[in-house]
Amino acid sequence: MDQPLVPFTSPLAVAAQYGLSAHQLGAGLVLLGLFFWLLFTLTAIYHWLRYSHAALLSLPSVAAHLFVSGVLILFTLDALASL
Repeated sequence: MDQPLVPFTSPLAVAAQYGLSAHQLGAGLVLLGLFFWLLFTLTAIYHWLRYSHAALLSLPSVAAHLFVSGVLILFTLDALASL
């Protein structure tokens, strides 16, 4: 090992080097999570509708998934806005 050991640097310290606050870093992580939620949701809806043998059950499942996810997203965004 030709490099000296470097102490651990917290993500907040690294974000501060780039001029980001903790709130901006948290908002970015939430947006990243929402992006992955969107990919998962689109994939799940496609598979429910394409491969489901119980087509009558697929549409209520999709509606329930979107409703519950929407409530959770709104709750999270409201909680972040109040920080």
